[in-house]
Amino acid sequence: MSAEVELGIATYTPKIPKQSAEACGVDLTNLRTAITFVPTTVTFGNDKSPLLSVQISGGSGSYVSSYDDSALEIKHVPPFGPTLQIKPKDKASRGTYNVTVEDTGGGKGILSVIID
Repeated sequence: MSAEVELGIATYTPKIPKQSAEACGVDLTNLRTAITFVPTTVTFGNDKSPLLSVQISGGSGSYVSSYDDSALEIKHVPPFGPTLQIKPKDKASRGTYNVTVEDTGGGKGILSVIID
């Protein structure tokens, strides 16, 4: 944000000093950042390929996952960590399954797992 003051022919734009959010009294302790995944979608073919890994980023603290455990086997590496190892179960039906990942700050992300 800037303000201009007309001084004759020229203009003057005052410089506002930069301050951190904390210095301005903003509490950032409950700020949630988006949880994202690389890759953003996981697809398993007819052979139900071996284990695939997904990297989690964003959020804060450790991670926990909820998913359809009748179709998927999921493990965090390290426990509660930022890597998901995903494998479909032998009797998993074709379809799309959602894996919800939540961090300790309450942030959530949803990963789609497709079994063809």
